[in-house]
Amino acid sequence: MAVHDYVNDFQMPHLIPLYMCLVFYPMLIVDTPGRKFIFQVILSVILFLALFYFFDLDPHLAVLTIANVIILASTSYLSACVLLYQRLETYTALKRANYMSRHDMATGLRNRTTFFDDYTKMAQEGIIEGALVIDINDFKHVNDTYGHIVGDKAILYVANILREYHDRETMTFYRYGGDEFVGLFTKGVSQSPDNVAAEIQSRIAEKSLETTDGAHVPITVSVGYAGYEKNDFAERLIARADEKMYENKQVSKNLNK
Repeated sequence: MAVHDYVNDFQMPHLIPLYMCLVFYPMLIVDTPGRKFIFQVILSVILFLALFYFFDLDPHLAVLTIANVIILASTSYLSACVLLYQRLETYTALKRANYMSRHDMATGLRNRTTFFDDYTKMAQEGIIEGALVIDINDFKHVNDTYGHIVGDKAILYVANILREYHDRETMTFYRYGGDEFVGLFTKGVSQSPDNVAAEIQSRIAEKSLETTDGAHVPITVSVGYAGYEKNDFAERLIARADEKMYENKQVSKNLNK
């Protein structure tokens, strides 16, 4: 008995749902909408050839069967688009939440919590050379005299320069708290800590901030560096860099007298 005789014996009303199921279930394993649609087109062509050439099915009935399959494929494609959109929305929300938890929203720099996480990881990898502590000079005076808006601009101004330097020297900078920033020196930085500190101070002092009433507010920073010692805790390293930073601040005050 020929193959098409078995097909005819099975009866077409039962055969069409069978073909649709054979197409539908493999379609579930294809994830992205575009691939799913291409997969369905290929299966539809194969199905049409099978029905028309191998099973001697009437062309009109074969076309009707393929049309049903295409409708099913289109519905599946639209459903996949909706699911993909929902996944992207969820992924975007999770990514944003993760970014917000690791960054300071006012400056875009990494935050204090991330500093300790990164420090632990870098210390385990043995790539830490030392840390810079950067503190804005007379920040309380700027806030009290010109207002918090200017104070916020000062913090953002310093952060933007640190970010540029970070991009150029592969250092990692953090907003440690208030008007204080920390930069982690890792192996491979091309300049010495002293040169980095001097360049940061020079860059920040180049410009002044202008207030709404036309006043110009000079912004300067004090910088201290401490080298990493074996088995250093993050707090111990920062404390030594802080001491150097306050020494630098005192020298600056003496020079300005």
